[in-house]
Amino acid sequence: MGFNNGPKLVTQGLDLLVDAADPSSYPGSGTVWTDLRSGTTGSLTGSVSYTSEYYGGLTFTDSSSAVIFPGSTANYGTGSFTVEMAFKPDYIEGRHYLMSKNSGSFPNWAIYLSGSSGQGRLWSEFNIDASVSCSYSSSTVFQTGSVYQVDVRILPGISSSGIYVNGVTENGASGNGGGSLETTASLFVGNYSQDSTQNFSGSIYTVKTYTVQSFTQPSLNFNARMTMYGYSTVSTVTPVFDLLVVAGGGGGGKGPGNNFAGGGGGAGGLQYLQNYNVPLGSSQIIVGAGGVGGTGGAVPGQSGNNSSFNTVVSTGGGGGGAGGTSTPGKNGGSGGGGGGYSSPTAAGTGVDGQGFAGGASDGNNGDSGGGGGGAFEQGYPGLGLSSSGSGGAGLSYNMTGELLEYSRGGNGGIGSQITTPRDPIANSGNGGDGNRSQAAGSGSSGIVAIRYSGGPIAIGGEITQSEGYTYHVFRTVGTSSFTIF
Repeated sequence: MGFNNGPKLVTQGLDLLVDAADPSSYPGSGTVWTDLRSGTTGSLTGSVSYTSEYYGGLTFTDSSSAVIFPGSTANYGTGSFTVEMAFKPDYIEGRHYLMSKNSGSFPNWAIYLSGSSGQGRLWSEFNIDASVSCSYSSSTVFQTGSVYQVDVRILPGISSSGIYVNGVTENGASGNGGGSLETTASLFVGNYSQDSTQNFSGSIYTVKTYTVQSFTQPSLNFNARMTMYGYSTVSTVTPVFDLLVVAGGGGGGKGPGNNFAGGGGGAGGLQYLQNYNVPLGSSQIIVGAGGVGGTGGAVPGQSGNNSSFNTVVSTGGGGGGAGGTSTPGKNGGSGGGGGGYSSPTAAGTGVDGQGFAGGASDGNNGDSGGGGGGAFEQGYPGLGLSSSGSGGAGLSYNMTGELLEYSRGGNGGIGSQITTPRDPIANSGNGGDGNRSQAAGSGSSGIVAIRYSGGPIAIGGEITQSEGYTYHVFRTVGTSSFTIF
C-alpha cells in the first residue's frame, strides 16, 4: 500500500516520499530507497534488510544500519517543515535516532527515541547555533513491538517544535530565538551521523516531509494508512477558533483648572470573530497599550494603540477631549468624549464594527465632559456643571476562562468637582476617565485571546484549559506569536 497503488495521502506540500510498501520506491531488494516525488535516492548501508511485514518496510538491526540521503534533501533553511514517519521499534535502551541531519557543527536537527527497558519518548531537537535551540518530547510513551505514525513539525524561524502521535496533537514547545537550519549535512534515516552506536533498532515503513504551511492535518494520513496496522481511525475535525482582538483604550481628557472638565477616553476597538480560519504555522500578535490621560493644563487624552492578530487589526480608542477648549474628542476604535466648554464640543467617532462614537458636551452649559464610546453603545453627553457623561458599555465574552467585559468607554469629568479616575483594568481595552483640574485616567491596555475546543494544538500566550476548551491569552503589550503545530 504505497503512493502509487495504496490509500490516498495528502500530497499538497509533500516534498519527500519514500515508502517501502511501494515497489517504485523500494522493490524488495537493492541498495537504494527512491523518493517518489523527485527520484532522489538514499543509499542503504550496513545491515538494512527488507521485511514484507505490513506490506513492506526496511529493518535496521545494528550500528552500521542507515539510509543516507544527499545534503540537499529536507534542507529548508528558515522554512517550517513537517517530518512524518511510520515505524516499529524493536529495542529501546538509551537513544535511538530515527532521523538526523548533522555535519558535526551548527545548525543541526534530529528526531529520536529515548528511554529504557523497552519504552521511551520521542524527541524533536534542533540547534540553530550554540545558543539558539529547541528540544521537545512526546507525552506518549512508545513501546517496542507497536507501530506508530509520528508527525514532527519544526519551525526554525521562531525556534519551535511540535509532535503528533498517531494523528493526535501533543502540543509543542518554544526555544530561545530563531534562525536557519540550512546545512549541507546528509540526511540519515535510522541512525545518527555523529554516533552510530545510537542507531534505531526496528522497522521503518515510510518517511515523508512536508512544508508546514501546506500540511494541515496529520490525521488524514493516519486514517489513510494506519488501519492496516490494526488502528482505528481518529477524528479529522478541524478545530473551530474564536478570536478576540481588543485595542488599547484612550486616555481621558483634562480640564484647565476651572469648571471645565475633560471628556472620557474611547474604548479600544473590539473584534470578536467566531469560526475564524487561523492559518497553520506562526501568526503575529500585537497587544496595544492604553493611551495616557491628560496632564498639565487643558490637555486631551492620548489615543490607545492598535492590537492585531495577523491582518485582523483593532483600532486604539480615541483620547478624550480637553476641557475648556473647542477641540473635539479624538477618533478611534470608539471615539473619545467631548471636553466641557461654553460652546458645543463634538465627540470623536468610532470604527464601524469595532465601537461607537463618544458623547459630546452640552453646548448650553457644557462644563462636564462627555463619556467615551464603548463597544456596545455611544458615550453619553455631559449635561451641565455636575452631570458628566457616562462611558458607553462594553461587551462581555468568555475568552480567558471567565466572563469579562471588554471595551467600555471612560466617564467624562465633572465640571463642579475634582474626581479620582478609576484605576484602569488591565487588558480590558477600557477608556480612561476625564477630570477637571487634576490628571485624567489612562486607558487600559488591550488583549488578544484565542479559544478552540479540545486539547492544545498550539503554543503562545498564557495557555489554560476549561470545560472542553483551550485558551491562549496574550496580555503583554508588544509583539509575540501564536503557532499551530
